[in-house]
Amino acid sequence: MLSLETVREAQAMLADGASHFEIARDLQIALTSVEWIESGRHPRLREEQRQERLQPRPIRPHKAAKRKRRRQPYRPSPETIAAECERLRSLRVV
Repeated sequence: MLSLETVREAQAMLADGASHFEIARDLQIALTSVEWIESGRHPRLREEQRQERLQPRPIRPHKAAKRKRRRQPYRPSPETIAAECERLRSLRVV
């Protein structure tokens, strides 16, 4: 849908002697630019995105350190061990 401003620009171009072809070409260029901006393909948007990508990223811990942390075996607390021993002792009484 065309905005009122676009229609007025086209009327002004007609009054200045522009052909319908020139007006249609200018409208097509404007619509293409709007489509590019909305879809993120506009060259200026690409430049901004590239600049964002070039920003330094936060330092992440090394993968090996992550793996090492994950491989730590489960170690129950002394209270848990004592409770489990009591439970097993109570089961042995027959």
